[in-house]
Amino acid sequence: MKTLLHLSLAAFLTTLSFAKEMITEEESWKLGWPTMQGPYGNYQAPQTGAKLIDDLSEAKLVWESDTKDFGRAKHTSGSFKGKTPQDRAQKIRDILGPNPKNTPGGWAAPIFAEGKVFATTFKPAGKLYDVLVHPANEEEKRNPTTAKGHLEADDLLIALDAKTGKTLWRAAESGGFAWGVGKRMGFQVAPVYHEGTIFSMGTTGGLFAYRASDGKKLWQTEPEERMVEERKKHLARSYVLQASANYGWVQSLVYAGDSLVVPRQTTLIGLDPATGKRKWELQKVISRWNTPTVWRHEKKEYLLCATGGKPGEAQLNLVDPAAGKVLWTVDGLHSTQFNLAPSSTRVMVNVGSKIMKENPNGSSPKNAKGEAPFGLLGAYKISPKGATHAWTLPDKPHFLTPTWSDSLARPRTMIRNGYVYHTTGGPDKTTDRRFIIAREDTGEVLVDEPRENDFWFQLIEDKLLHCIDWSHGSRASFNLYTADPKNFKKLSGPWKPKEPLTTSYQVLMEPPVIAGHIFWRTETGTIVCYDLRKK
Repeated sequence: MKTLLHLSLAAFLTTLSFAKEMITEEESWKLGWPTMQGPYGNYQAPQTGAKLIDDLSEAKLVWESDTKDFGRAKHTSGSFKGKTPQDRAQKIRDILGPNPKNTPGGWAAPIFAEGKVFATTFKPAGKLYDVLVHPANEEEKRNPTTAKGHLEADDLLIALDAKTGKTLWRAAESGGFAWGVGKRMGFQVAPVYHEGTIFSMGTTGGLFAYRASDGKKLWQTEPEERMVEERKKHLARSYVLQASANYGWVQSLVYAGDSLVVPRQTTLIGLDPATGKRKWELQKVISRWNTPTVWRHEKKEYLLCATGGKPGEAQLNLVDPAAGKVLWTVDGLHSTQFNLAPSSTRVMVNVGSKIMKENPNGSSPKNAKGEAPFGLLGAYKISPKGATHAWTLPDKPHFLTPTWSDSLARPRTMIRNGYVYHTTGGPDKTTDRRFIIAREDTGEVLVDEPRENDFWFQLIEDKLLHCIDWSHGSRASFNLYTADPKNFKKLSGPWKPKEPLTTSYQVLMEPPVIAGHIFWRTETGTIVCYDLRKK
C-alpha cells in the first residue's frame, strides 16, 4: 500500500467511475474508501480480479486495532432496563460510570485513505454526574435512584495504520455529549476525505478539518446552537435519554463540487473546504435518513437526493454542489428511506406500491387513505438535464420494500455491470424476504431467491456477502453467495467471526472494502481487518 500522493482524486474517480474494467489491487489501495459511500458514491469497491474464498471459515483476521476507544456502536432498547432501580443503576455504571465496561461511541462508518483507516467516535469524559435512573412507576418518581456517570464527552478522530491496525494519531475535542446509549440513538456522522484533509463532525454539530498525514487541526466551526442548548439541558437534568437523543444525526458528510456538504436533516449546507465558511444552503431537498449521493457525469460532480414524505409527495432532486442549486426535481414519488446507489445513467428510488399491507405488530399502522408502509423499487434514467421513469418492479407482495422506522436506511440496492441487486421484505415477515437481481435497462427479474433476516449485503469482487442478523445486539453472522445472476447460489455460511462485529441496525454504517479486505467496527470498541482472498 503506497501513500496516496496529492493527485486529483476527483479526476481519478471520474476516469474510473462506474467502469466495468478492473483495476489493480495497488490502484484499489490508492483509490481507498474516502467517504461512507465508497470511492464511486455507490457503496461499492472496484473489482480487482482478486480471487476470494468460497468458504467463509477461511477468512483471515489480519489485525485488530490497538485501541478500544471506538466504543460500542449500539446498545439495545434494554440498555437501562432492569427489574429494580438498582439493576438499572448498575447498567448506567457499566456504560457511563467511573469504570465502564462498555462505553458508547457512536455508529459512524470508518473510511480509508492514504493507507490509513479513519473513524470518528466519542468518549465519555468530564466530571461524574448523579445520573437519574429512569423511573418505572410513581413510587420511583417520588424516590429517585441515581448512579455516577460521565455525560460530557470528548469527540475523537482516530487514524490507524491500514497494514497493522496501530494508532498513528488521534484528535480529541472537548465540549461533546454522550448522546446515544440506547436503540437508534448513536451519533452516526462518518467523516470524509479529500486531497490530504479529513473532515469530521463533533457530537454537538461543530465541524473539524485535520491534515490526514499527522492530524494537525486546520480549522473548526462553532457547534450548532440547538445542540449546545440540548447539551446544557441534559447536563442540568443529569439523566440519560432513551428516545430523543438521536436528533437526526444519521447522515454523513460528503465532498463534491469543491464543497464540503453537510446534511442537517432535510437541509443541505455547502461549506468552503479551505475555511469552513458557509457557501450555500438548500432546504427540504433530502430525507433526514439519507446521505446525499455523489453522482459523477462527464467530469462533473452532482448530488442525488431523495426525500421522505407522504406517499406521492416525495421527490428526487439533482443538486449542483458547486453552485448550491437544484437542477431538477421528480415529483410524485414515495418516501425513499434507503440510500441511493446509482450507475452512470440510472438510479433506483421508491415509486410506491398500491398494495395495502398491515403489520401485525402495529409498527406499521394501516392508513385509511391507502398509504402503504411498503414501497416498490423503480428505475429512473438520469442526466444533468432531467430524469425519466424507466421501469418498476411488479406491484406484488413478493417485491415490496418496507418503509417504516425499524428499517430506515437499511434496504439495499446496488447497480453493477448492468444488473440491479436489491433486497425485499421486512424484519417482521409481513412480506417475503428475497434477493432480487434485475436487468438495469429493462427491470427484467433474473434472480428471485429467499434470503435470511436483515438487509445488508456487499458486492466484493465476484461474490455477494450477506449479513444474516445485525439486530438487537446480536452478533453478526454472514452467508456468502456468487454475484453472477446467471449462477446465483449460496457458497458458505453462516459464519460468525470471533470478534463481535457491530453495525447499523436501523441506520447505515458501511465497512470499507479494499482489494478483498474489509474493515469492521466491533462491540468491544476496536476495528478489525479481514482478508477474504484465497491464499
